[in-house]
Amino acid sequence: MRFCTPLLALVLISSVAWTATYTVTNTHNAGAGSLRQAILDANASIGADVITFGAAMSGKTIKPTAALGSLTEAVTIDGDLNDDNVPDVALDGSLQGGGSGLDVQANDCVIEGLAITKSPAYGIDVGAVNNCRVRNCHLGVTLGGNTSAPNTFGDLRLNGADGCTIGEPGKRNIIGCSTGTWAGAAGVWVASGLSNTIQNNYFGLKRAGTQALGTDSTGVTIYSPSGRAKYNTVRNNVFAGLYYGIYATQSDANVIQGNLFGLAANGNTPLPMLGDAVRLTDDATANQVGGTTAAARNVFVGTDGAQGIEIDGSLNHGNRVQGNYFGLNAGGTVPLSLGTGVKMGNNCGAQMIGGNTAAAGNCFVSANIITTYGVYCYYGGSGTTIRRNTFGQLPGGAAAARANGTQIRLTQTSGVAVRDNLIAQAPLGLNIDDSGATKLIGVYGNTFRACGYAAQLLNTARGSFGNLGNASATDDGGNTFEGSNTWFIYNGTTRRVLAEGNDFGTTVGADIDAKIYDKLDDPSKGRVDFDPLQGGVSPTGILEGPQVAISGATALPTAQGAEILFTLSAPAEVSIEVLNVAGRPVASLPTIVANAGSQRVPWSGLTAAGTAAPAGTYLVRITARGDGGGESGGLARLSLGR
Repeated sequence: MRFCTPLLALVLISSVAWTATYTVTNTHNAGAGSLRQAILDANASIGADVITFGAAMSGKTIKPTAALGSLTEAVTIDGDLNDDNVPDVALDGSLQGGGSGLDVQANDCVIEGLAITKSPAYGIDVGAVNNCRVRNCHLGVTLGGNTSAPNTFGDLRLNGADGCTIGEPGKRNIIGCSTGTWAGAAGVWVASGLSNTIQNNYFGLKRAGTQALGTDSTGVTIYSPSGRAKYNTVRNNVFAGLYYGIYATQSDANVIQGNLFGLAANGNTPLPMLGDAVRLTDDATANQVGGTTAAARNVFVGTDGAQGIEIDGSLNHGNRVQGNYFGLNAGGTVPLSLGTGVKMGNNCGAQMIGGNTAAAGNCFVSANIITTYGVYCYYGGSGTTIRRNTFGQLPGGAAAARANGTQIRLTQTSGVAVRDNLIAQAPLGLNIDDSGATKLIGVYGNTFRACGYAAQLLNTARGSFGNLGNASATDDGGNTFEGSNTWFIYNGTTRRVLAEGNDFGTTVGADIDAKIYDKLDDPSKGRVDFDPLQGGVSPTGILEGPQVAISGATALPTAQGAEILFTLSAPAEVSIEVLNVAGRPVASLPTIVANAGSQRVPWSGLTAAGTAAPAGTYLVRITARGDGGGESGGLARLSLGR
C-alpha cells in the first residue's frame, strides 16, 4: 500500500487548473455580484473561467464609474443569456472617465453577448495576445441594435493581437463604426496584428441588416504602427452607409473576400458607400481583393462619387483585384450606382486587375447617370495588367444599359497591358491620354462593342494595338472592333499607332478608314496602320497616303553641335540618331512630324547622358515613316570639332 504525503497532495492539488463560473447579479460599480468583482475573481483563478449573468440582468445596463480592470487570465464573458445570438446585457462607459469598455490582456478570452457603448477609448481593446474571440456583440450600437452610441476611438482594437476571430457564422457582431468625438474612429482597428479573421459582421447597419445607421465613418482599418499587419482576413461581412469600408495602410498579404459594400444584407437593397469601399494606401502590397470563386467575390455599390477600390501611394504594388462585381447587386442581375470601379494613382506600382483565367475577371457595370469609370489609372500604375474583365455586360451575358463615362481610362502611366477584356456600352471604351513614356500601353485580344469611341488616344499617348509589318502572329493585336462602335480607333496624337492583326468586321479598307480618325481626317495627326488584318488578310482598296523618300541627307557642324539637313518627298514622322563610327548610339533627337520639302534639324552636341560629345567623326541616321506605312532612311557623316 502506498500513501501520499501531505506535501505531495498539496502540490498535486495546487497544480490542477479548475474552471470556475462567476455570476454577475447587479449593475453596481463594484462589490459582490458586480462585473468588476467577477473580473477580479476570474483573474485570481488559475485556468479558463466563465463570467455569466443572472437571469434578472437581462436587458440591464452596467455603467462603471471607473474603467474595469483588465482581463489577465483566459476568461469567457457571456451576456447572451438565452443563447439566441443576441446580446442581453449592456456595458455603458459614459461615466467611467477614461479607458476602454473591456481591456483584454490574456490569450484565449471570449467576449460574447454584450452591447458595449460610449467608452472613452475603445469598446473592446485587445492587447498583444492570441486567439481571442468576439461574437454576438453590439459594439457602438445600443442593446436594441437600432441606434448608434459611439465608442470614442473605435468599437474594437486588435493592438498587436494575432489569430483572433471577430464574428463567426451565425454569431455576427453589429458594429456601429460611428465617429464618436474623434473623426478618425473606426469600427475595428487591426494595429500590427497577424492572421486575424473578421467575418460575418454588420458594419454600419442596424441589427436586421436592412437599414444603415448613417454613421459615415470607417468599417475596418488595418495598419502597422510597429511594422506588422499581415495575413489578416476580412470576409463575408456587410458594410453600408460608410465612407470607407476597409482602409489598409502599411499592410501586406491581407485577404478581402465575400463582402457586400453598399448593400443591405439581402444583397439587393442599395445602402451606398460614400467614399472608397476599399482603400489600399501607403505601402499596402500583395493584398487579395476577391478571388476566382463565387464565394470569394466582393460586391461594390456606392454614390456617384464613390470608388469601389482605390489604390494609391508609391509603395503600393502587387495587389490583386479579381472576380468582383462593381455596380451590381449580389446576384449580378441589376445594375446599381457606383462612381468608379477601380482607381489607381499617386505613383502606385503595378497591380493585377483581373487575371489569366475567366474566373479571375471582374464585372464592371454602373447605373450612374453621370460620368463614371470602370478602371481609372492616373499618375501611376505602370506595369499594371487589366485582363479578362467585362465592362458594360451583365455576368449572364446580357448587355447593360449604356453607361455615361469611360470603361478604362489611362493617363500619365506606361507599360499597362489591356488584354482579353470585353469593353462595351460606353461613350468611351478605352481612353489613353498623356502617357508620354517609353513603355507603350499594349492593347491586345480585346472585344470592343457598342462604344462611341472604342479606343481613343490623346495628347502624348503611346498605345500599340499590334506590331505592324513583322512576320510574327504572336504580337498581332487580336482585338475585335465590332461594327456597332462609332469610331474604331481615334488617334488624336501626332504619333503613328500600330494596329496590325485586328478584326474590324470587314476587309474593305475604305470602310475601316471611315471609322478610324487619323491623318486622313486631320493632317496634323498621326496615322493608324492596320494592315494586315487579323488572320493575315490585307484590306482591299485601302486608302493610303503617299510613300516617303529621303534625299540630300547632310550634317553640318555648328558652334555647339550640328545642323542636319534633308528633304522629304511626302509628310512623315522622322526620327534622328547620332552614332559613333562603331555604330553605337550617342544621342537620339526628339521625333518630329514634318511636311514634304526641305528640313533643317539642330543637334545640341550633347550625348544622351547630357555631356558634350567629344570631337571626332559621327554618323547621323535619319528614318522617316510616311502616311502610307512605308519607311525610308538616310545617312550622313559628321565631323565634329571642339
